[in-house]
Amino acid sequence: MQHLAFTLDLDPAVLSTAQQKGAFVNRATGRVRFFTKKRVQRGENAVAFLARPYAAACRSAFGDGPVAVFCAFLFAYPKGASKAEREARREGAPVTSARYGDADNRFKSVQDALVKAGLFADDRLISTVCITKRYTLKKPRIEIVVREDDAEFDMTHEAEAKDTAKKAN
Repeated sequence: MQHLAFTLDLDPAVLSTAQQKGAFVNRATGRVRFFTKKRVQRGENAVAFLARPYAAACRSAFGDGPVAVFCAFLFAYPKGASKAEREARREGAPVTSARYGDADNRFKSVQDALVKAGLFADDRLISTVCITKRYTLKKPRIEIVVREDDAEFDMTHEAEAKDTAKKAN
């Protein structure tokens, strides 16, 4: 099964969530105009710029078929943590702070940016999504894996494969 993995050297904290989009209703005409706030656009444009080099490989590998996208938002630990918190830091600890927003809303901005970059013709081609928010001791970044989504895909099979790999080591 083909897959494409790449890392975007962009601090995910600078991305705004897709909830920061809106609509304006003209009272005179009753028309609705949808808009995206400027800081959401800046984040989407940054992701699109960094993802654009992978567009040709993605389109040739997966075409217009369904794909699964795995996205990891790796945040820097916040500054000003207590001594106990600093000592307890570890790579890959889950992000529980409300400061970084909901993972699914943050992913919507990335998803829109990947379409804008040309990786997919339409975000409706993304049929499976796995999103994680983790802390990193290294440089903050966004890691993305795109793979062909097939009818046999099942999260339980993925978990079993990882457990088997761990036992083998």
